[in-house]
Amino acid sequence: MRKKQIDPIKAEKKRKWKKINRIIDVIFILGWLAYIFLPEALAQLKMKNFNSYTKAVNEIVVPEATITALGEATHGNVEFQEMKLTVFKQLVEQGYRAFAMEANYGDCAVVNDWIQGGEGTLEEMTQMLSFRIYHTDQMADLLSWMREYNQQVSEDEKLRFYGFDLQGMNAEANQILSYCRANNITEIEEYAKTLEKLDMPMDYYTQEQATELFAMMDSVQAMLESHSDEASAEYRRALHGVQVINYGIETNMDSNLYSSRRDEYMAKSVSWILEEEKNYGNTHLLICGHNGHVAKEGTSYKVMGEYLEEVYGEMYFVIGTDYFKTECNMPKINGERTTHQFTSADPLAAQMKYMESDMVYLDFDTVPETEKKLYNAIHTKTHMGSLGEGYSFIMKVVPYMHRIYKVPAEFYDGMIFVYEATPIKVIQ
Repeated sequence: MRKKQIDPIKAEKKRKWKKINRIIDVIFILGWLAYIFLPEALAQLKMKNFNSYTKAVNEIVVPEATITALGEATHGNVEFQEMKLTVFKQLVEQGYRAFAMEANYGDCAVVNDWIQGGEGTLEEMTQMLSFRIYHTDQMADLLSWMREYNQQVSEDEKLRFYGFDLQGMNAEANQILSYCRANNITEIEEYAKTLEKLDMPMDYYTQEQATELFAMMDSVQAMLESHSDEASAEYRRALHGVQVINYGIETNMDSNLYSSRRDEYMAKSVSWILEEEKNYGNTHLLICGHNGHVAKEGTSYKVMGEYLEEVYGEMYFVIGTDYFKTECNMPKINGERTTHQFTSADPLAAQMKYMESDMVYLDFDTVPETEKKLYNAIHTKTHMGSLGEGYSFIMKVVPYMHRIYKVPAEFYDGMIFVYEATPIKVIQ
């Protein structure tokens, strides 16, 4: 068999293209490595006088504000859960009496009854919160402290606990049923079986399903209003429970609008809580949630903090948080929780490397323009960490899936930083 002749010109071109492709591959790999690791390296350059403008977290004093918001860069780190209590203690000293967080309204209403001296155990109340991220010793410490505080003060100084999220319906429905039965509103029994089974849908509601549920809740609301008792906190809570269920129904009608609707309705719930607090003579509220919800701007849609700033303006004060390194407890698609390591590349959080403290607070207004490097890090686009409740291995190689690149001062009024955040342990 005759051997096939090789065209030397074509062979030379092929060798050149292979060489070019190898060079392109090397450039791509180097570029990808620089994309991931160069921001981390540059972030760790020391900033002059950073420590001159920081305070310990237990020394935070916020300006006069109607709502102070405390953000979390992650839900799965001990430090961000612990600081809820640390910051709330400080604000209680400044006259705050109400705490609200990114948790279901109905769940928190049950916990609030316990904080006011109701029956139950601390373990039961911690498990009552349906988000597993709160089944932690840090959350138990917060609830325990609030109950113990209330046992030592007068009625008008007592603390109250709220949730402003709407990812559950069962506790809200039970609250409505309990109120109606306790007040002999027998008409509620017509809807009792449906209310008892009401919960978040596995799939999104069809228009027909949503219409039926809206009609039922309209009837329930009319029933409550026909027995109106605005002087009763239980009545006001039950009526708000109807509204929260309506929010939940609408939010679960369209996957494309789920996130934006959720933030809009969480903002409305925060405003309701503030109005409710006026019944107790309180005009201040601390809210806690993910940075992505409390920030004054969103990264891809309008978030809760934007809505609140529109309403309250400068009386909405936001404290964001960040880590430089984290080992974070996060759920995979199957729900199994595991820990994963990330780096934020945040130059402000990186300064904790040079600090004796484990955690500090930086009020952005205290930094003058003369501190150019620090001022620019606050007022120009900067990498910041942002991890939610979900993990994919792709996050390891695509930094924007666990970082944002935004102007800190446009998102927050100040920030709390830790250098290395540790994972929460979820109580089973």
